[in-house]
Order: sequence, then structure tokens, then C-alpha cells
Amino acid sequence: MEGDLDCLELGCTGVADIKGNFRAADVSVRGVMTVAGNTQANKAVINGQADFDGEADVKEMRCNGVANFKKNLAGEEVRIWGSVSVQGNCEAERFLVKGSFATRGLLNAGNIDVQMYWPCQAAEIGGERITVKKSTSLKNMLKSIWGLFQSDPPQPKLTAEVVEGDEIYLEHTEAKIVRGNHITIGPGCEIELVEYKQSFQQAKGTQVHHSKEI
Repeated sequence: MEGDLDCLELGCTGVADIKGNFRAADVSVRGVMTVAGNTQANKAVINGQADFDGEADVKEMRCNGVANFKKNLAGEEVRIWGSVSVQGNCEAERFLVKGSFATRGLLNAGNIDVQMYWPCQAAEIGGERITVKKSTSLKNMLKSIWGLFQSDPPQPKLTAEVVEGDEIYLEHTEAKIVRGNHITIGPGCEIELVEYKQSFQQAKGTQVHHSKEI
């Protein structure tokens, strides 16, 4: 489709290629959609694949499939049950994951709750309450599926340069700096430096090379 598209509802069950800017109240993608310009939407549900080349402002986004953002993503609530990649920054009030995500810039949200099924990545993470855990609910199924192609599936792990928040709980995370008021470093972590204001707890067997009260 050439030019901009402005509508109340868009349902994509096949292939949609929007060459300009896109604005809609409700978006449902069950096929493949590409937007070349900027995107504005109140609600977007992605069950297939969606690629956004411009800036994206989606108040409520639920991704059960695959979504790729070449620039920045902003919204109030982002729920991921599949995979989302953001080349720029991602800002939201609530960022909830049961799958995987990757941001090359800053992930900033008031509440960040991540259950990793696959590897996750962010340059920096900032929020009020940050929880990162390794999900085990799909462990056997993922192993059986991946076994069709190679011996071992990729292990869920978060990689970040900096994680900063008020309350932080991390599992299976590799980071250079973790900074906050209340910090708990759980199993499977490797942290270069922990800087805490009020409390710091560390699980047995996890690696924290340096820690200091600030």
C-alpha cells in the first residue's frame, strides 16, 4: 500500500506492506505486516510477524509471535509471549515477558518482569521493580524441538551492560553493573559490580566480583 494509512481497525491475516506512516486504534496481525514509516496505535496484537521501520508508539502491545522495531518503541504496556527486538530504546510503564527480547538501547519501564525462554539482551535496563527469572515451564518441549536440529538448545540468559532500579531480582544474568536500593542476585548470574543503597543478597554459587554500599 503506497502512502500513509489512517484507520480505526486493521486486521492482517495475509501480507500487508504499508509504505508510509500508519495510525490505527486497534491492530491485529495473524500474517506478515511491514510498516515503512512511523506507527501509532492504541492496541496491537501480533500473532504472526510484524516489522516496523520507523518510530513506534503503541499504548498496549501484545506479541505472541515475532515483532521487530528498527527504531524506538514506546507504550504503556508491552506483553511478550514470543520474541521482540528493538534496535533503539524501549520505554513503557509495564514490560512483561514470557519469551525473549533484545534491545540495543535502553529498556526503561516502571515494572519489568521477565521469564526467559530464550536468550535476552539489552544495553541498559532501568526501572522501579525489575525481576528476571529463567522459565522452566517449556524446558522439555524446547529440548525436544531443538533436538531435531542440534544437540543442545540455547540457554536462557540475560546479557546487559547496566541494570539499575529500586528493587532488583536477577537470575541467569550477565552484567557489568547492577545498581539499586534492594538487590538480590540469584542463581546463574555473573556480575562485575553491585552497588546497593539499602540491602544486598547473593545466592550460593553465583558470581559477584565486587560489591559496595553507596
